[in-house]
Amino acid sequence: MVAKQIEDHTKGMVWRDVRFAYSGAKGPPLVDRLSFQVHPGEFVSLLGPSGCGKSTILRLAGGLIRPDMGQILRDGVPVKLGDRDLGFVFQDYGLFPWRNVWRNVELGLQARGMAKAEREGRVHAVLEEVQMLEHGRKYPFQLSGGMKQRTAIARVLATEAQYLLMDEPFGALDAHTRSHMQQFLHTVWSTHRKTTLLVTHSIEEALLLSDRIFLLHTQPFGGTAMEIVEIKWPHPRSVGDEQFSHYRQEITALFLAHQNLLQL
Repeated sequence: MVAKQIEDHTKGMVWRDVRFAYSGAKGPPLVDRLSFQVHPGEFVSLLGPSGCGKSTILRLAGGLIRPDMGQILRDGVPVKLGDRDLGFVFQDYGLFPWRNVWRNVELGLQARGMAKAEREGRVHAVLEEVQMLEHGRKYPFQLSGGMKQRTAIARVLATEAQYLLMDEPFGALDAHTRSHMQQFLHTVWSTHRKTTLLVTHSIEEALLLSDRIFLLHTQPFGGTAMEIVEIKWPHPRSVGDEQFSHYRQEITALFLAHQNLLQL
């Protein structure tokens, strides 16, 4: 549970006393009386161990599941499935194997009924931006993991969704590719300033990318607790910076304190 002052419910994403429990689950709800605000253009990471509710919170934010109680607002409007301002990127890429890169990226534009000429111009520009234009006729099985995620991100950019919701998008990548994709994501965010929610297990990833980090913990008597760490560290960032060591120690200490609480 967390209660934070909400400055303006008409801007960004606002949660008000949200409660959610999976049907048939025993014990207290996974999410209980959760309140927070993600500001427009802000990059927020949801960081915590497996089972603490990160992906559930992201799915609630995107309207994929509905809260049992409380409100989740996007720019003053309740979030719902199919909201065009919400764009998703998942660890499994979500690409259709029978559509090539170009056709995967244009899918959302087709669904909206955009004229072919405008659609082709938009897809061309986005693929060029993410350095995938020369691979536009390839199918997902012909792409590396990093190329697949570039395609998935390009699909969101093409629709011009203002919210980017990412669930462990780089979790399946090798360390080198993951580092490269983190830099790529920061470039995309810096260019478009989309309001971003990123689910991650990686303290390093959260620190290198985020304006704020929401630390999620399992509480002793069930449910999810949240602590918010504001990252006052200018970009570009590096793991060799003094600030990295400072924030990593702070976050590690907070997680350790909750782990000790669970053992009481």
